[in-house]
Amino acid sequence: MNVPPHSPSQRSEGPSLMSDLLTIAAPRERIRRPTFWLACLVLAATWFLFEKAGASIWATKFGTSLFSWLWLAWHDEIIDAAQGRYVPWISLGLLIWRRQAILRWPATTDWRALYLVAGALGLHWIGMRGQIPRASVIAFIFLLWSMAWLFQGWHRAREMAFPFAFLIFMIPMNFLETIVAFPLRLAVTKIAVSLSHLLGISVVREGTRIHNMARTFEYDVAPACGGIRSLTSMVMISVLAGYVTQDRSWKKAVIFIASIPLAIVANVTRLMIIILSAQWFGQTGGNWVHEHLGIVSYLVVIVLLFMLCSFLETPSGHKSPPL
Repeated sequence: MNVPPHSPSQRSEGPSLMSDLLTIAAPRERIRRPTFWLACLVLAATWFLFEKAGASIWATKFGTSLFSWLWLAWHDEIIDAAQGRYVPWISLGLLIWRRQAILRWPATTDWRALYLVAGALGLHWIGMRGQIPRASVIAFIFLLWSMAWLFQGWHRAREMAFPFAFLIFMIPMNFLETIVAFPLRLAVTKIAVSLSHLLGISVVREGTRIHNMARTFEYDVAPACGGIRSLTSMVMISVLAGYVTQDRSWKKAVIFIASIPLAIVANVTRLMIIILSAQWFGQTGGNWVHEHLGIVSYLVVIVLLFMLCSFLETPSGHKSPPL
């Protein structure tokens, strides 16, 4: 087991954020190193490659830039991946949050990472030529982490692994709507109908559509309500909570696995509130809840996650830094 050269107990109270960033950059020292200019060259080449030859699909709409494809996909109502625009900022926040764990290792140049850089570029070429822009996004994420390994060393790259891996959530997942999200929407509808019957509310289910016997209200569990964006967002929140609060891999795995049933519970709760509102106040009441209380499902997930994370806490209440 490798031991960092400077343990946290040997440090003073800890550097400020600005001094941490200056330590990472070390401008006066690094600007004289050949690897600094090599890193600048590689970053410039990477930006040019993914900007000018990033995607060959939908050229009239997205051009050739992979970044433009991502940006427009995040704002496309059909693709429905609006949560992706926040992911890079969360990843950056995680890197800042982990800065002390990163800086406890010395910065080194590890040429072994060149194999991974070459592999990432190869994956991007396949994605671009095969008109699979999501493969190119994965290649871009992998390339960024490989360059961190190349210019900062394995130990620092290992500490940065999760923040970079978290960028996966910025990829539009709408291709999973039919095989993953639709069965979950169907399950949410069936559970909500069963609960309504237990409460004495006569409703009928037709696929993912629910209406009462008199048809005074009718709702459809549409993709925007319980589809892949909702599922992706809830899984993302669960993974983030597990990483930040837990100190053991199996605990993080438990929280990740629990994200699916938590998503179902959250969407069932929201749907039941809509049905009850419609039963009491008619279609208009249910519509108001649908339009203004969509955040309820996320609040339910956060509360349940808080309870689960508290249950999984170590007996001493001490949380070690995430691995």
